[in-house]
Amino acid sequence: GLPSQLAAPVIAIELVGGLLILAGIHARQVSVLMIPVMIGAMSAHLANGWLFSAAGGGWEYPAFLIVVSVVVGLAGEGAFALRRAPLVPGLKPAVA
Repeated sequence: GLPSQLAAPVIAIELVGGLLILAGIHARQVSVLMIPVMIGAMSAHLANGWLFSAAGGGWEYPAFLIVVSVVVGLAGEGAFALRRAPLVPGLKPAVA
């Protein structure tokens, strides 16, 4: 597993990052920054198997969160975001 000294910082990063994504405050950047944390969580659970309901928790849920973080990183903030990240000059927001 991972060293126990990482528990408090990882909890803080996941809590603050999740709240920022939920509120839509620079969700694109925060979701990309959360990917290494989720890779660490997934690697800590690899020995437990795939299913999250397995003893010790599997790596299914962290893998799902990595995919969601990639999607949010690519799609960006939604219409109800509190603070949107600035667009790259010359690009227009996608409209569905």
